[in-house]
Amino acid sequence: MRLFKKKETSSAKSVTSKTSESASTNPAPTAPPKEYLMPPGEAANTAVAEKGSYGNIAANLQSPAPDKQLLPGEQEFLEGEHLYNLSNFYEALPCYNRAIEKGYLAGYFRCWVIFDQFLPEKDEKKIGGALIGAQKLGLPWCIEEAKKNNITAKYVLACYHFYGIGDRGKDYLECVKLLKDAANAGHGFAQNLLGVCYEYGNGVTIDYREAVKWYTLSSNQAIAWGEYHLAACLVEGRKGIKKDEKKGIVFMQSAADKGLADALNHLGFCYMKGGMGVAKNHKKAAELFVVSANKGNADAMCSIGACYFNGEGVQKDKGTAIEWYHKAAAKGHATAQSNLKAIESGGSKGGGYHWYVWYNTRIV
Repeated sequence: MRLFKKKETSSAKSVTSKTSESASTNPAPTAPPKEYLMPPGEAANTAVAEKGSYGNIAANLQSPAPDKQLLPGEQEFLEGEHLYNLSNFYEALPCYNRAIEKGYLAGYFRCWVIFDQFLPEKDEKKIGGALIGAQKLGLPWCIEEAKKNNITAKYVLACYHFYGIGDRGKDYLECVKLLKDAANAGHGFAQNLLGVCYEYGNGVTIDYREAVKWYTLSSNQAIAWGEYHLAACLVEGRKGIKKDEKKGIVFMQSAADKGLADALNHLGFCYMKGGMGVAKNHKKAAELFVVSANKGNADAMCSIGACYFNGEGVQKDKGTAIEWYHKAAAKGHATAQSNLKAIESGGSKGGGYHWYVWYNTRIV
């Protein structure tokens, strides 16, 4: 069943270095690391940062059943997860469709999440169809496969509880229980989400050291969100966690190299302000903002607009600034809306950036 046709998108010039072209397989962790840091750059070398490479995560999954094999469609689903986690939603949908066609019905859940929450155009018919598929087909399938100890199914079932799809309320306790099973079996996406639960207190008591442990294990498998969350913890610091901006930037750069929009935007923020492990470089900041903005990041849209308005890192161009502000404002971005009002008033103001304290964005 085809749920969506791939949309043509404009490509952006890469502004960051590529990671290693050779992929390697890490053994699933058996115990948390004594230190919260890995050697610099190790995460970037554990998997290829090209489209579809996250299918290799399947090789790292362990199960009490020694003869565990991937189910038909599971590989396609994991490739969709890679693209989904990089906010490449139009590219992820065909992967989930192929998974569904092969009988891996967890794909319905992700299709619903994408249609309902992430696509700019809201097609109620497609949202409703995907919701029915997720509730009537995907959910029962995940429950049954989780009982059979399919690790990815446990992870997706945890996501069902995290979101509270349809008339089902959120159940963080059950979510964490399932995530622990999947994370302890070496599922990198589950490790990242479990870290989020510990950092924000979803179903567990807030424990930053435990959060960083799981982010580290996720980043060991080159999961971009694991690297990004770990970077935020190191740059910002957490209770009981040593602040280390330079090492945090290593992980942020690795996540940016993989194309994670939030990482690209935050790295641009670091270069724009200076400090936080990098020297001030407005040109590089503007380049990073453009790539992130082209991936749909509203903060980056506002910031590249400000770059053009102020002539920082790019040639001053009020018209281009206004175009970017309108794109961000359409997403409800308050700073962009404020900049447009300032410009419309005829004053000289209107070049405000979206300065913020580092934060972690949950994505599951």
